Amino acid sequence: HVWGEDENSEILYLHRLAVRPQFMKKGIGKEVLNWIDENLNKTIRLDCVAHNPKLCAYYEKNGFSLIGTTADGHCKFEKDHEEGK
Repeated sequence: HVWGEDENSEILYLHRLAVRPQFMKKGIGKEVLNWIDENLNKTIRLDCVAHNPKLCAYYEKNGFSLIGTTADGHCKFEKDHEEGK
């Protein structure tokens, strides 16, 4: 429901990326996001609840751009595949 008419079969949608608290701040999430970008060669979209500014900032820090917010409070992020990375 988050992407609605904006959904595109050429884009990879990532849903519920999570790292256990005891493994946070070790770069695991960043490595997963980098692996996806380097190996799947697709634009990536994801969403998270808008009332989690820490998570929103994390995605922005990892190269995602906020492209919208839904009426029910989800931030929509997108990262274009980086050629030649």
